[in-house]
Amino acid sequence: MEYYCIMVNTGKEQHFKKNALAALKEKFPDIQFFFFQRMLKTNKGECFEKAAFSRVCFFSGGRTDNRIFYCFAACQRFLPDSAR
Repeated sequence: MEYYCIMVNTGKEQHFKKNALAALKEKFPDIQFFFFQRMLKTNKGECFEKAAFSRVCFFSGGRTDNRIFYCFAACQRFLPDSAR
């Protein structure tokens, strides 16, 4: 299995994951998305989750090809090369 990393809008990793899975589930049924979160604590002692790697979403799939990137481009919150 191969793993890839793509850039998305900051703070919108979960939103992108949801949209991408909906768009890709028919063409690439074995694709999985990951983004890592860490627990942080405010000065007042309140806990919250924040992305460990901001703007980054990881994915893996059994057999992927260039078609997958056209599907990503159609998803909201995906950052193409020209937007970086």
